[in-house]
Amino acid sequence: MNQELPPPEDYDNPAPKPGEGCALAGCDKTEELNRCSACKVFLYCTREHQVEDRPAHKTTCNEIKKARANVEKQRQALIDDPEFRNDNPFENHVGRFWKLRETRPYMMSLSKLAQAFQNKLYRPALEAELEVCMELLRLCPGDNMGVRETVPALFIRLNRDQECYDFIKWWATTANERDYDWDTSDRYLNIKNADIFEPCDFVNEKSLIGSLSLHACMMILKIKFVLDLIKLRATQNSIEKMSANLCAEAGPPPEEIFEELKKGKLQKLGYSCTPRAPC
Repeated sequence: MNQELPPPEDYDNPAPKPGEGCALAGCDKTEELNRCSACKVFLYCTREHQVEDRPAHKTTCNEIKKARANVEKQRQALIDDPEFRNDNPFENHVGRFWKLRETRPYMMSLSKLAQAFQNKLYRPALEAELEVCMELLRLCPGDNMGVRETVPALFIRLNRDQECYDFIKWWATTANERDYDWDTSDRYLNIKNADIFEPCDFVNEKSLIGSLSLHACMMILKIKFVLDLIKLRATQNSIEKMSANLCAEAGPPPEEIFEELKKGKLQKLGYSCTPRAPC
C-alpha cells in the first residue's frame, strides 16, 4: 500500500554544509577567488575581504603556515640524511615509511599539518586534510599512525559517500586477508564503486577491531542512503501526481521515463550501484 510521504525537502541533511567560497563570513562569492599566500588554503574574492577576515583567520593561518614549514624542513632533513645518501626515500622507499625510523619525523610533521586543518567548517580545509591523510597512507599503507580512522569522516563531510563506502569496505575486507602483501600496491585501496545496497555484515568486531570511527561512519552512510531513498520515493510520487494531472487525456507516460528519472536521481546522489533493497 502506498503511504503518503513528506516532501523531499523535509529530509535534507541537517548538518551544516562546509563553506567553499570566499572565507569571509557572509560572502557567498565562489568565482574569481584568490588563495591566501600564507596558508595556501583559504580563499578570498578581494583583498579587502581578506583584510577584513584577518582577525578571525590569523590564528589558523599561522598554525597552518608553521606546520607547512615544518613539513618542508623534515622533508629536506630526510633527503639529506646520511642513511639515504644516493637513495632518495621519496623515490625508493614509498610504502616503507615508518618502518624506517629515519622517516618518522617527516611522517609526524605531515600528521601535524593534517591536524592544523581539522575542525574547520570550510571545504578547501577539509580537502587539504584529506589530501595529507591520503599521502600518509601512500607512504605507509599499513597505517601505523591510524590515519584510516580520520579519512571516512572527511569523505562524509565532503559528501563523497561512495568513496567513503569503498574505503571502509577495503579496510574491513582486503586488509584482513592473511595473505595480503602490504609491500605491493596493486591491490591497495582498489575497491571502487562497490554496491552500497549490499548487506554490510563484513563490518564487524573482527574485521575492524577497535575502530569505532569506521563503524560509526558505515552506520551514518547507511542512514544517509535510506534518507536518500525516501527522498527518491517522494520525488517519484510528486512526478506521478504531476503526470496524472498533465496527462489525463493523453494517457500515462511510458514506464521507461520513470526508470530513467530514478536512474538519474541515483547518479546525482553519487551512487554507483545496482538497485536492491538496502540492508
